[in-house]
Amino acid sequence: MPKRAPGLTLAPSGDNFILRRTTANGRTVGMTLSDDDVLTLAQSAPAFRDRILSKRTPAGGKYSAVYATPVVQIGLAPDALGENILLTLVAPSGAQVTFGLPPHIVGHLVEHLPVHLAKASVATPPTRQ
Repeated sequence: MPKRAPGLTLAPSGDNFILRRTTANGRTVGMTLSDDDVLTLAQSAPAFRDRILSKRTPAGGKYSAVYATPVVQIGLAPDALGENILLTLVAPSGAQVTFGLPPHIVGHLVEHLPVHLAKASVATPPTRQ
């Protein structure tokens, strides 16, 4: 059997999922997770991400550390009740997340996106120092 690469994997296993962690020396430990366990992890992940990034932000600094996922595709559709616009963002991995945007937020995007797009289009690419 081939040796697993170090890191985490989450894969379907029957009606559940198996979370595996493989160390640099090749030792793998697994744990079975239910649907509810995976959903709980998904809901908790943003709070843990923010906690981790807060450790990487200099005190009193002008900038904050952020974790940005590249987006390769978007989808727009009205929700079933016609009250919100569903915005789906798709990452290179195929993972996607959908947000329900109320009309006032859509209006804010329509107003401000062209301004930020113009700034990004004329911005000089950063150079390494």
